[in-house]
Amino acid sequence: AKQMFVLSNDAQLHTLDPLSLDTTELGRLPCAVNPSSMAVARDHTLWIGGDKGELYRSDWKTCSNTGFDPVNFYNSMQGSGIAVDLEGKEYLYATPVRTDGAPGSPVNDIVVVDLDNVEVSATLPIEQGIDLMELAGTGDSRLFGVNVDFRTEKGVTLIQVDPSNARFLWRSDVSEIANPFFCTIGCDIAFWSGSLYVFNSDLNNRTSSDVWRYELESQQLSKVG
Repeated sequence: AKQMFVLSNDAQLHTLDPLSLDTTELGRLPCAVNPSSMAVARDHTLWIGGDKGELYRSDWKTCSNTGFDPVNFYNSMQGSGIAVDLEGKEYLYATPVRTDGAPGSPVNDIVVVDLDNVEVSATLPIEQGIDLMELAGTGDSRLFGVNVDFRTEKGVTLIQVDPSNARFLWRSDVSEIANPFFCTIGCDIAFWSGSLYVFNSDLNNRTSSDVWRYELESQQLSKVG
């Protein structure tokens, strides 16, 4: 992919050039959704999670509610990413916000959605309870996340997650991203060309996002915007 897709809280869709950070507005999605997450498939289909647990499918110009049933154990998809399994099939991975959880409640599961029938195919328990995890998947069966410790709003960690069982394969402390706080307004993670991009909007930065790049091979973190 030559670009990323970025969705604002008011459902305005943009493309983002990861090298220049130039954005191009594509317009508002034509569906009544309050987005809480978005993942992009290899065919550029957008899968948007709503704040009431619904799941929408969009080709940018059209948008439809899939009728996805969140099976009553969460009320929104906090973070989602699409990863491809070893046989080439795409799945949506999402971290749920539980209906009985207050902000900052630990996320204990990763929900796996089969995009062929838009049904939950697995619920993977996370042994290490965490406060929040945004997810990004890849076409070579990898799944990454970024999480924040809401007790301090400063402990930020990048994680590689095994998509088959949700075990953590490695962690990297990137707490300098919390400048001064992390994800008090919004945050996200994306994978592009061998690097993870982390977006952060905090109380001191309500109208735009800081952008950080973590190069997986060199394990170098840098602020790029």
